[in-house]
Amino acid sequence: MEPFDLDFGAASAAIREGRLSPLELTDSCLRRLQAVEPRIGAFAHVSAERAREAARQAEHEIAAGRWRGPLHGIPIGVKDLFDTAGVPSTSSSRVRSGRVPQEDSAVVERLRAAGAILLGQTQTHEFAYGGVTPTTRNPWGLDRIPGGSSGGSGSGLAFCLHPANAGVFEMPCAAVR
Repeated sequence: MEPFDLDFGAASAAIREGRLSPLELTDSCLRRLQAVEPRIGAFAHVSAERAREAARQAEHEIAAGRWRGPLHGIPIGVKDLFDTAGVPSTSSSRVRSGRVPQEDSAVVERLRAAGAILLGQTQTHEFAYGGVTPTTRNPWGLDRIPGGSSGGSGSGLAFCLHPANAGVFEMPCAAVR
């Protein structure tokens, strides 16, 4: 079993108890992402180095007894609708190509305050509505799409790209064929 296979509760408990480091978990998720992302397209942008740095910081804080709660040290994906400072945040639209906000959205700010590790931005329909939609693959049939504005998040969940979502459906991670 790899760390990315852990569900949210198990990963959070292992981190809090010192049996798993946030960096080990983040690296495991990033390796999984690198292995399957080219075929599924769940992420609009991956922030690997930023995620590793945040994981190292979480590791130091937790070791020093400053555990922030159950999200502390847990890697997650953020829907591309939510601005993330210093990271391309385009709402999956060409009209926002190259847009890098200077400030976090309220959602991202709260996730960071809780100690979550942001792996990157997940795909969505353009502005979560439609139009030009990046092609995200359905984990149970790569010739299909998951559809909807949370297609990237849904594929990320089923492919166990981040344990914040793993185990939700009580089924194993989707295998990429």
